[in-house]
Amino acid sequence: MHGGAQITVGGHASLTSYVSGFLLAAALTLLAFLIVASGSLTGAALAAVIGILAAAQIAVHLVLFLHMSRAPALRWHTFAMLFTLVVVAILISGSIWIIYHLQTNMMPMAPGA
Repeated sequence: MHGGAQITVGGHASLTSYVSGFLLAAALTLLAFLIVASGSLTGAALAAVIGILAAAQIAVHLVLFLHMSRAPALRWHTFAMLFTLVVVAILISGSIWIIYHLQTNMMPMAPGA
C-alpha cells in the first residue's frame, strides 16, 4: 500500500487532493460566514470580499474536485466550462435586463386600486 498521499479515488485523483479541497472549501465558507456574521464590513466592501471568496471557492472546486488543468488532453473540459459560463452570463444578464425594463415600463397603480 502506498502512502496516504498516493491513494487514488475513482482511478484519477489522490485522496490528498479531495481532502485538501474539502478543507479549503470549508475554510472559505467559514471565512465568508464569519465576515458576514461579524458585521465588520458593509455595503460595497462586503460584496467585494464575498465575491473574491466566491471566486476562490469556484477555483478550488474546479481544480481540486473537477480536476481541471491545462493538460492538452483535458482542453475540452476548459471549453465546456467556458461555454457554460457564457450561457449562464447571458441568462443572468438577460433576466436582469428584462426585469429592469418591466419595472420601468409598468404603469403606476392608481391609489385604492
